[in-house]
Amino acid sequence: MSRRSVKNADEGSTSSRSTNTGTIRCKVHKAPCLINTSRTSLNPGRMFFSCPYWKSCHFFRWVDDEPDSDSRVDGLIEENHELKLKLGDMEALEGRVRKAEEKARKRKEEKAAILEDLAKLAELKFCYLSRTAKDETYSLWPSK
Repeated sequence: MSRRSVKNADEGSTSSRSTNTGTIRCKVHKAPCLINTSRTSLNPGRMFFSCPYWKSCHFFRWVDDEPDSDSRVDGLIEENHELKLKLGDMEALEGRVRKAEEKARKRKEEKAAILEDLAKLAELKFCYLSRTAKDETYSLWPSK
């Protein structure tokens, strides 16, 4: 854990910043907050959370104002559950993508087979026309 002193020019406060992140996330950037220690005369040694992008959003919360650890654990359990649901959705989408890719591969194979059949028909037609031309019959299709 590294610490550095930070001076906030707007409010004249000083804090010691830790690079460790807390469980709190900034409401604007959704970034894990940094845990800082105040060095002001009003709140000496008091720890607080702040967004790593504090200058753009000014997110700030005192650590001792946080709910007890049980409710934080409950929040993490809920977040874990939500992530599992999202993972399940992603796996379902991956299955649908695989099916679509397989369907596209089969259609491509069918198209190649149709094109091959068309090439054979064109060759047969050419042979027929060549043969009928020699017989001086210029019909495109055999007469019945």
